Amino acid sequence: MSYREKNAKVERAFAGLHGGMLVIADTKAQVQKALRGIEHYREKNPGGKFTLVVDEADAMFRTEDRRQVFEQALEELRATNPTMTVMISATPVPFMLEIAAKEETNGEDIEFINFAPNSNYLGVEDIAPLIDRDGKKVYLQQNELTSVGHVFDGTRIPYANPKVKALYDDALGHEKGVLLLDASSPRVYADNNIYQKAKAVQALYHKKGIPLIAVTISGRGIHVRLPPGLEAIGKMIDLPEDSKMADDWEFSLTSSKFQKWRNNLIGDLLNCLDAAFGLSVPIFVFGYTKMRRGISFRSDKRVVTHMLMNLGRGHHTSSAIQTLGRATGNCRDVLDSNGYDCVTVLTTINDLTVCIKMQNYINEIGRRIGKGDTFLQAMTGATEKMPDDSNFVRHTFREIGPIKGGRKLIQDAFVQEIAWGSLEDNTREKYWEDTNAQQLMRSIVRLNSAHKYFDPDDIKHELRECANYPMTKSSILQLLRKFVDDCLVKKTQNHVGGTDRIGGARESPEFQVAQNVNWLCKFMNPNKGEVPNEEDLQCSFEEESIVSNVESDDSCWEEVANSAANLSVSNTPDGSKEESPNRVFDSDEQSVSSMSLSTAVYSGRNSSTAATISPEKLGNAMTAKRKALAVFQSKSSEKRKKRKKRVPYSEEEKDALLQGVEEFGEGKWKKIRNHYADTFDLNMRTPVNLKDLYRTLTK
Repeated sequence: MSYREKNAKVERAFAGLHGGMLVIADTKAQVQKALRGIEHYREKNPGGKFTLVVDEADAMFRTEDRRQVFEQALEELRATNPTMTVMISATPVPFMLEIAAKEETNGEDIEFINFAPNSNYLGVEDIAPLIDRDGKKVYLQQNELTSVGHVFDGTRIPYANPKVKALYDDALGHEKGVLLLDASSPRVYADNNIYQKAKAVQALYHKKGIPLIAVTISGRGIHVRLPPGLEAIGKMIDLPEDSKMADDWEFSLTSSKFQKWRNNLIGDLLNCLDAAFGLSVPIFVFGYTKMRRGISFRSDKRVVTHMLMNLGRGHHTSSAIQTLGRATGNCRDVLDSNGYDCVTVLTTINDLTVCIKMQNYINEIGRRIGKGDTFLQAMTGATEKMPDDSNFVRHTFREIGPIKGGRKLIQDAFVQEIAWGSLEDNTREKYWEDTNAQQLMRSIVRLNSAHKYFDPDDIKHELRECANYPMTKSSILQLLRKFVDDCLVKKTQNHVGGTDRIGGARESPEFQVAQNVNWLCKFMNPNKGEVPNEEDLQCSFEEESIVSNVESDDSCWEEVANSAANLSVSNTPDGSKEESPNRVFDSDEQSVSSMSLSTAVYSGRNSSTAATISPEKLGNAMTAKRKALAVFQSKSSEKRKKRKKRVPYSEEEKDALLQGVEEFGEGKWKKIRNHYADTFDLNMRTPVNLKDLYRTLTK
């Protein structure tokens, strides 16, 4: 079709007595064509009106500064003053927050419509976790699945473990209509990809005499692999050979190959497979990015019955909810006819809880608008705080949408009373007998009495000096990441890179308690140590005053450092000088002893106050200030030029990179690094690092 013909079609969409409809994709070029069409339309029809409908609206706002060319084009389209702009999404919260953040309106001119589902709708309330033989709910831990996978009966399956196999077994225990979605491997080209996983799963159950059809969906298209014994029947559905696949995916037990489906419509393929083999043959679909949005995985007689979702830390809540949404829709009658009560899912308890509570939040907004609140009043809890059953924010470490920082707009919209539920039971059971985790919780509580921010170095020194419980920094950081996953603590926005609170170089991420220390104490096992009581959790007026004075007066730190250094030498009874065993500065770690630091601070402030506070409690309160003194002792060129220790790439970083390449393309290293900043910030990876890693992975 010529350029002129395309423009003519665009013009015809705006022509006629009743107008037409122009459907465009989310690209800059498509939006610009629509803009030209609107311009020509209004030249012929001055003041011409049109309605702008934005589907999947939450995916259209991608960066805070609108730096993507598509976003800029969309903003230009919105500025053409349409009669009405309709935003449609199953996960509307991200663009709702965007509207609130811009403060372009008080919400009175916004109409919020929450459509009620019909009786045939299968919603999030119909999604249930996997149940084991003992009747206990089974969940994944964040990043529990790795590319190494697990070996079952001599067959290694990537991104799998016994929990995953239990989900597979549960699905294959049903007689008909099995459709399992596996969104666990982000890899398409690198080793341990979706093709290799599909082939391995098919091989494992072939040994058990269970045939299943493996389907993969990715940017390369849709591929299907028939089980042994069904190839002859499969010819009737006319699956063309894909020359690109060659013998790379040849099944060792048969001559079956992955074959490319003739179009990108998964529903057509499922209907063909059902027609050829019936509902008795299970179908497993393996994918990742293509399972996150827009595609309905169902045929006329088969809908999703089981799902595995394993999203990395870099994904936002909308991605998680949209992925789980592949199992919802107007299909309850089909699920019932195949003998299923619900859709069985294996994922993290946090992601499943957020999916349910965000829907409660949306429903609550609709209810309050019906009572007379404006849109902004309803979503921010301005007239009345939101109940805890709609507080999805406290259950996830993820950003709400593609744009970071949105959660701070509504984090105060909910009631302070936190209800204890199954998620909290699961978290407490996870850490109840873990001695390291229990000691870490207590250290966080002690540090919190002095400053709400802390990093792994603070905890390491605090545990060594105040609890006599040494832990390595890597062990502490690993546990902190698990605490973040379970929403016990949260990572601050000013983590890794740049400068710290007092202007020094920051080498470790900073954290703070997610809820409050009283809440954290509920997860402490009294058999693992003393649980702080209310009195212990209250920082005394004197301590708060001193900490406040120290923070507000940056010029005092050099004086404090000198005082602390002088205190490292004490007088012996005979009048001679002697080094204190409690050294102020350690030559290797450039740290300050909390006891000497406390004494130094108080000697520079008010010596009479120091006598009223115990040295141990004082040391705990000031441990977080250790780095301030270290700054004045570590400004040498040798320290600045010291080579940073190489940190190996984690599986999470590799998966994020490979997924980014699939989503943005090879060579878009800066875009990938920014999109998955939460993953790559931890070890300060640069775009060049990503390029080198990708070259290594694809050798």
